[in-house]
Amino acid sequence: MRSLIKILFALFSGFYFGFFCVFAVLGTFYRANPQLAWQSFAVIAQAFIQFGICIVAGVIGAVLLATVNNYTVSFIVLAAGLFMHAQTGFIFLKPSLEQRNYIKFRNAQKAKDPEICAHIVGDPFKKDKCYFDVAVKTRDRSLCRNINNSSDQEICVTGIKGDIEACRNMQDYLSRDKCLNTVALVMGNEAICQEIETLGFQQSCYVDLAAMKNDLNICNGFYDAGTIEWCRNRVKDILAGKD
Repeated sequence: MRSLIKILFALFSGFYFGFFCVFAVLGTFYRANPQLAWQSFAVIAQAFIQFGICIVAGVIGAVLLATVNNYTVSFIVLAAGLFMHAQTGFIFLKPSLEQRNYIKFRNAQKAKDPEICAHIVGDPFKKDKCYFDVAVKTRDRSLCRNINNSSDQEICVTGIKGDIEACRNMQDYLSRDKCLNTVALVMGNEAICQEIETLGFQQSCYVDLAAMKNDLNICNGFYDAGTIEWCRNRVKDILAGKD
């Protein structure tokens, strides 16, 4: 009876280690790319080898432990399993750097507080966008100085000034459209959205203005019914706080 307990304990220890080893690997990929977590086969493909190592190690360990029939070795493997178990909790509960930066970005937008933008680390693009968005929301051109990208800094100042002619005269079409988008938001004029040629900026223009004014009819600036419906749903999500 005592030998059977040892064997069962050994099998439990081995499989316990293998099971949480797999979850620790999954958690590592989740932290590296949370957008793909549980939604893409890319995660499974990338982690396949690690999964195999964990499972094989667990099975072999369980069999060997059952053969050795030794409590001490089983306890060591069980301790390793407990460590893996603890790691999964740490990995999944603690937000990644990307997630923490996103939370700071959203909080800065909601509070219109540029001080929060300063705490975004390791992502200069998101930090610039944070300062840009807060500057536009507060109509504070002085905040544009915090933007490292010189082109975006110019667009920020020009847009908040509402200098639509300066925007139209910009040589780069992306800078021009982003500047027009900014002026449209600052002036609250959806007619300016019609001048924007880049689809992404035009969509942003109509959606942001419709949300800002709480007016779904602004989405009618699009020409096709499908895009109008998409715009309306997007605005509803923003107003409901789902964005």
